[in-house]
Amino acid sequence: MQAVIKAADAARSQPVTPDASWPIHVLRAGDGSHYVAFSVLSPPGLPPDKPVVLYVRLATRAQDGAVTVAERSAVGEWLAGERSALLPPKRGVAFGEMPTFGAGAIAARGPGPQSLQLLEMERERTKEKREAGERDRKAELEGAGAARGPSPVLPFEDFDVGAVAASDNSGGAVLRRSLTTGPGEYDLIVGWADPSARDIAATVRVMRRALHMDVASTSAFALSSVIVADQVAVRDTPFGAGEQTAHPYSIGTTEIVPARDHSLTNDERLNLVVQAINPRSAPDGKPDVAVAFRLFRVTGATQEPVGTVAPQVYNQATLPADFDVTKGQPVFAAVAVPLRTFKRGTYRVQVLADDRLARSSATTDVSFTVVGTPAALLRDAPPLGPRYRRDAVLARAPLSALLSQLRQTAPSAAMAGALSAAEAHRFVDLVREDAVAPAELGARTLLRALALYAIGDTVASLAGPLLLASQQGAPAAAVQMLTGAVRASEGNDLDAIAAWTSAMAGGVDAAALSPLIIDAALRQNDWTRAADLAQKISTPGDGRSVRQLAAARIGAGREADAVPLLEQRLAQQGDDLDAQWLLLHALFSGFVKGAGPGAEPSSRARFGEVFSQYEAAGGGNAALAREWREAIF
Repeated sequence: MQAVIKAADAARSQPVTPDASWPIHVLRAGDGSHYVAFSVLSPPGLPPDKPVVLYVRLATRAQDGAVTVAERSAVGEWLAGERSALLPPKRGVAFGEMPTFGAGAIAARGPGPQSLQLLEMERERTKEKREAGERDRKAELEGAGAARGPSPVLPFEDFDVGAVAASDNSGGAVLRRSLTTGPGEYDLIVGWADPSARDIAATVRVMRRALHMDVASTSAFALSSVIVADQVAVRDTPFGAGEQTAHPYSIGTTEIVPARDHSLTNDERLNLVVQAINPRSAPDGKPDVAVAFRLFRVTGATQEPVGTVAPQVYNQATLPADFDVTKGQPVFAAVAVPLRTFKRGTYRVQVLADDRLARSSATTDVSFTVVGTPAALLRDAPPLGPRYRRDAVLARAPLSALLSQLRQTAPSAAMAGALSAAEAHRFVDLVREDAVAPAELGARTLLRALALYAIGDTVASLAGPLLLASQQGAPAAAVQMLTGAVRASEGNDLDAIAAWTSAMAGGVDAAALSPLIIDAALRQNDWTRAADLAQKISTPGDGRSVRQLAAARIGAGREADAVPLLEQRLAQQGDDLDAQWLLLHALFSGFVKGAGPGAEPSSRARFGEVFSQYEAAGGGNAALAREWREAIF
């Protein structure tokens, strides 16, 4: 202890500890003072799972140009034999407990042998002393206290001869402690040493940071710091006042595990805890406070509302019968929000509290960031099957296959002109009604339906012309082919596949329709159907069939079979952006699984090469691919 205190004395003249991570939350203790809970993350030189001598000090910080008064260490004086007993640390009142003075003390020890007159005099003196102390305490908390004297002791000191660092969710070591104080500018100093070491001085470590405490109003309604927590649980029994400093986030029976930082993944929940300070009390000691949480997504200079958690109400109807804010019992609001559906990015939570009895309100906020785990980032990949485009069936091969079903040996002039207009994509010319031969009426009606489809008519408006064409004798395979296109355009891929399959069975060229069926199967995650069809129509040098077969294999978890196909395709045509994207997808999928392509160092290097090409060429999924690269490297 002497070695650590000596190092703490020397630290006052040294710069603050660089790059030290000290998450701090300022709450309010039962006596109205600031209750400061803090964590020291990954303290250097702290042996894991091993007790150390820990020392916490709060010292008044020298202000520019101000004359400072040397503050004495009561612990140091006690160690040096200059003090017969230690002053109790100024912990304030532990949450959920009452101080043992006045009537509380008498109840604890009994009235004793005093006469009733002496007992009444003692009560009066105690009351006067308590009221005077209360006035002085409020004046100090609100920044109007008297000077502390010519040789004051340090505002706060505490030590623990068996402190053990905890482990947070990341597995890193963390020291958590608490202290109580009034307003002011301070140096917070934490030091420790390993008492089991041969050379104790070599194990001494000291960290220092500046701490500013605002004036602590003893009457104005306010909110504390917002705690972003990894976990909020319930203990069977609360810690006592003497244990509170070592368990700063245990509030009554509520056990809070603060998060190491405000960076969360989609697999986690956002747990928030906030204290309502100085709520007004009804005669029964119950407050009437409502706390709401509003979430916003921050994008540049704008904030997009995400949602609002229903207000939580703390009053006579919701609080325990023995709850009493006049006894220092705190009001804490807690909320948990699953983040699975949250987009990655930065968010702000606005906390709004209303004290209905005082007709007063308070607000505060806290920010957090949603980041993706590798698995979550992979889930964000777009579907392996491309979105259906309405003009897909109007491409050269499918359109030719459709029109070949409608051609007759000796068409009328009107029918021949309609077929030529369709072939030339002059679909507006097909909307009018032509005088064709009776045997051509069904085919001509189907061409009119094709024109309505091409110019963007609704799915509902196409049902009638398709039915009429079928009734008038249009070739069934052609009707099924256009019906499949209509179903795909409305997102009904299952019916589209059925219609197109029927059209192929009726004689429509399989090479023209199979690519449409494969894409629909990929959108339905029907990897087997997609792979079988892609294998049948696969043609050397045909980039689309190669990409479709590779996509089906990636979807089926066969990345090892997909990568060689894509590498061969890129060797033939290196600027095929769709093939580059599929290769990135296959490699990242292997990285996430930890097996196959993407898991080896050489595959990761290949990912970096392909990503650079893809990003430079303006690939449509470059932003997501960049996040994948960051996860890999």
